[in-house]
Amino acid sequence: SIIFAVFVLFAIILIIRLFVLQIVLGSSYQENYDLKVEKTQSLDATRGTIYDRNGKVIAYNDLSYAVTIQDIGDYETADEKNKKLNEVALDLITNIEKNGDVLVNDFGIVLDSDNNYQFVDEEGTSLQRFRADIFGYADINDLTYNKKMNFNEAEASADQIMDYLVNNRYDIDDDLSKEMQYKIAIIRYNLGLNSYQKYISSIIANDVNEKTVAYVEENKNELTGVQIEEKSIRKYDEPEAFSSVVGYVGKISTEELEELRQEDEAYELTDTAGKVGIEKYMNKYLTGKKGSETVYVDSLGNPISSAKTVEPTPGNDVYLSIDKDLQISAYKLLEQEIAGILSAKIANIRDYHTDENTNGSDILIPID
Repeated sequence: SIIFAVFVLFAIILIIRLFVLQIVLGSSYQENYDLKVEKTQSLDATRGTIYDRNGKVIAYNDLSYAVTIQDIGDYETADEKNKKLNEVALDLITNIEKNGDVLVNDFGIVLDSDNNYQFVDEEGTSLQRFRADIFGYADINDLTYNKKMNFNEAEASADQIMDYLVNNRYDIDDDLSKEMQYKIAIIRYNLGLNSYQKYISSIIANDVNEKTVAYVEENKNELTGVQIEEKSIRKYDEPEAFSSVVGYVGKISTEELEELRQEDEAYELTDTAGKVGIEKYMNKYLTGKKGSETVYVDSLGNPISSAKTVEPTPGNDVYLSIDKDLQISAYKLLEQEIAGILSAKIANIRDYHTDENTNGSDILIPID
């Protein structure tokens, strides 16, 4: 009987302890659990400034706000995931554009003025690389016959790809306009590119205004995974005069990612790199070293506190041998000369044909 009484006593103590832990202190322990949801995100390094020979700025960085999204939701089924993400994307698109901001669009298909889908690159390796990315292949030679969609992936048209994304992969509402379906598909596709690596955000809109910032901050509890982030954007002084020399930066492609990761494994698909000109050929020198930040987040992905931060290392500056003022003056003189030729030689005709006896100075420019 004594042993029985001891077991009963232990049982009572255990029940009381469970009651205290789950009921009395449950909310407190839940908060502590939420605080232990940890994520590590990369911190972009500031790109180096480009100067002329006299130290005058040609290319520089400017701080701006960007709308970003991460897929951090908890879904029981694929249908539930599509429904929730599509609703968030629709809400974002509607309000961002209403506030006068523009969505980021570097997708390989455009919706033209006649409301038709067209490839950005009509042929070649770039087009096949885009098709491979759509269907999830690392190599363009892996493209095959898609039995479910009943077409050859290597020859898929822009319409077939959009039908695959809108109606098959993302199940976007048929009642929406074609333009809205297209924009939602772009957001979903960019989000999917980072699905292999948790907590990498995709940029929806760059350099947004105060209205968009306020909209996101006020509705962040409903917009799961959506945040306003500070981003450094590349800007150019007198870009018309220097574009042929300096070039520009842009979002890296899958092919560029493989090449750039040979220099630095920290590169991600959401990063930018030099595309042409000095920006490309001095990219490694201009690009700094990324940092990282480990933070604790709540169930919606909102940062609560910071645990560890490794500051990024800025990129190196580049000084060119050209003279900025001289380059601008030369450009303007050339612009005036070309404008003068156009003004003197343009004619209200559809076609103009030359022969072997035509003098170059007599050639007319058809207005058509």
